[in-house]
Amino acid sequence: MTDNPLDLRRPGPPGKGSDLRTDPDHTVDDDPVDDDYDQSSDWSDWMLPTDVDPDEPKAPPGFRQVGRNYAPARPDQRGTGRVIATLGAVFAVVIIVLLVVLESLPDTDEQSGPAPSTRLPAPLTGMVHAVPTTSTAPHVIADCPHKRSTALSSGADPGDTTSAVSVIFAFQYAYYVQRSATKAREYVTADAKVPPAQHIQEGIDSVPVGTRYCATVVPTSPGRWQVQIREQWPSKTPELLAALIITTATEPDGTATITAISAAP
Repeated sequence: MTDNPLDLRRPGPPGKGSDLRTDPDHTVDDDPVDDDYDQSSDWSDWMLPTDVDPDEPKAPPGFRQVGRNYAPARPDQRGTGRVIATLGAVFAVVIIVLLVVLESLPDTDEQSGPAPSTRLPAPLTGMVHAVPTTSTAPHVIADCPHKRSTALSSGADPGDTTSAVSVIFAFQYAYYVQRSATKAREYVTADAKVPPAQHIQEGIDSVPVGTRYCATVVPTSPGRWQVQIREQWPSKTPELLAALIITTATEPDGTATITAISAAP
């Protein structure tokens, strides 16, 4: 046999010292290839070992054994490993996402306790605010608020003798609505510095019937009040008529009376 590995001819063993090329008894076939040789066999089959050592290490994962060497595994041999690796990576990502979500959730144990109560402000005491209202009575100016407070009172109500402010409203009601000087004099003392009933009636008659009015009362000192009177004659606009100073007193029986009426300075 020659040293050429591709020279696959299999001649029989020659005699010692004989030369087949010069031996007259040896005949050479026209076809030098052995009749038993299968030309359809793969060349790699010639490289397979005929004796496999059971102790020889197996091919590592991802490789296949070719002779005594290793070659990368075919795609059908590596598919299972890739699937397993992919599933492992997906599972790891899911675990990480779950941990992040759980960490971001609020602690329900801390929030399960009773909610802190809201302190309501204490109710205000000692402060009374009178809400002004307007009257629809025909003798009241449209923008005249009905108000009562210690600092200011306004309106055109009938009044009475229960307080100093009420007796002042009663006098104005007798003048503009009842149009009676006699009735107006009932709210003043006998010695009051107030014109006599005759002069008061002359003033009443000078005012047209149907005149509207509004009185505003402001205290200036104990028993002393500044009173502003606004008039609105029929088909006219309201206007300020006068500013008066009225003094009051309280009788022994608690009745409030008027002791003086004068023009404001």
